[in-house]
Amino acid sequence: MSSVLLSTSASRCANPARNHGANPKSQIAASETLAKNAKAQSRESRAIELCKKLVEVEAVVIDTETTSLDGVAIQISAVCCKTRKVLYSSLIHTEESISDGAYDVHGIDASMLKNAPIPEVVALDLDKILEGKTIVTFNSEFDHDICTNTFGNVRFIQQEWICAMYEIAVPVLGSTNRYGTISLSNAMEHAGVEWVGEAHDAEADCLGTVDLIKSIAEA
Repeated sequence: MSSVLLSTSASRCANPARNHGANPKSQIAASETLAKNAKAQSRESRAIELCKKLVEVEAVVIDTETTSLDGVAIQISAVCCKTRKVLYSSLIHTEESISDGAYDVHGIDASMLKNAPIPEVVALDLDKILEGKTIVTFNSEFDHDICTNTFGNVRFIQQEWICAMYEIAVPVLGSTNRYGTISLSNAMEHAGVEWVGEAHDAEADCLGTVDLIKSIAEA
């Protein structure tokens, strides 16, 4: 009877995990949490460094207002990420109808576009302004598709585009919905950045994105 007790006692002492009450599942979970935290911090650090780089190289933020979610641009602006200088801002003529939903967002109607330059003229101007520049948009997939619909495969379409939402705002500020995204308005609010002008005006949205980037770079 005593030999059995001694054997059992020795076995317990020989197992540090059991001796200290450690739970292998808890250890695994803790390791996974640490790994996730390290990954999140790494993404945030990369996003902050990206903001600093975009300011340093004088990247250009562009934004569009459109006829619809899959239509063409009827307003476009471009703002320098370093100086906040508005490099370009214009309405764009189109014969396409503006959806009611789009009008409710930006308030631009067909009468405002009658004397606006046609897409070919705007594309030539933008090619000159954006030549050799890194292009930033808050939602690059959307704006890139819209610019392609509007201008075709012009030179600036083929340059490097950075998505401020996925590459900067989400890693630093987090997402606000189940899609893993965040709106420009929410990102600015979380970062303490105020609007200059009205939201859903291309120039104001550019300035908001620039100020968001500079705020994160300088934090």
